[in-house]
Amino acid sequence: MTRLSTLTQENEALRHEVEILKSVFRTHYGSLVMHLRLKETMKGTQEWVDLQKASVQELKGFVQDDEIVRCISHKQRPYRDRD
Repeated sequence: MTRLSTLTQENEALRHEVEILKSVFRTHYGSLVMHLRLKETMKGTQEWVDLQKASVQELKGFVQDDEIVRCISHKQRPYRDRD
């Protein structure tokens, strides 16, 4: 590869990363940053997910890592006021 093609590929990768990071302001403007995670979907793309607001069905659309599995199991437990 030439130096120019290497720099072009690196530039495109960085541009894509910046677009993903900026997308949080368009998609989750009402969410707390501490609840947001950048997760990989089953289709292989990366999306922001608000772990507090997402439904179990939405969470099942993401790759099932430890955090997603824990969140799904927490949401499926019935609510008890004395917990």
